[in-house]
Amino acid sequence: MRIARPVLCLAALCSCAAHNAGPGMLVTAEWVTSDDDAFRWREGADGRAELALTKPAAYRPPVRAPQGIALWRRESFADFELWAEVQQDGREYPHRDLCMFFAYHDPTHFGYVHLASSADDNAHGVFLVDGAPRRQVTTSRTKGVVGGDPSSRHRVHMKRSGPVLRVWFDRDEAPVLVADVSSCGEGYLGFGSFDDTGVLHSFVASGVQGSRPVDPLFGPR
Repeated sequence: MRIARPVLCLAALCSCAAHNAGPGMLVTAEWVTSDDDAFRWREGADGRAELALTKPAAYRPPVRAPQGIALWRRESFADFELWAEVQQDGREYPHRDLCMFFAYHDPTHFGYVHLASSADDNAHGVFLVDGAPRRQVTTSRTKGVVGGDPSSRHRVHMKRSGPVLRVWFDRDEAPVLVADVSSCGEGYLGFGSFDDTGVLHSFVASGVQGSRPVDPLFGPR
């Protein structure tokens, strides 16, 4: 029987001052990306480490799926709860997006949340990649989320409990996305974008630990 216990991403880059350390701080060694040229580590204005997707990733997955993926490989989860502070720093258009990943097992088996300005068959939903191009499993959603000014930061809260995944955005009391993820397994959590840019400022996760996926997480590169 697996035991649920909090697993927090706590430490910052070595170059950051010790007094800046605290819950949500990012640790470079705990993350792996699909494109190390597109993802860049940098020190934010507050002295904390942040992970920036600075351009659309060059990674091309085996099936139709997001290209910019950064995975927190410290722990793998089945059920989980996640809190993150993110920034979508690109231009405004209907599919302007940020993605949050869950149950990442390998390049063709994982789930992701697509937070976009407008909802349609391919945007603003919860998707599963299961040996084939991504398919939407959303059961309830809003019309989209407001990315706002490129400098704006937003809070994302995700909770997976059994077959149900719920996603909250900023201060909304009701979830902006609800999905049936009963066919999805366990794996890594993460951050990124389908083909846009963005920044991860903080990340905290807790939950029921699962088995660790094995490399290569993104296939031959």
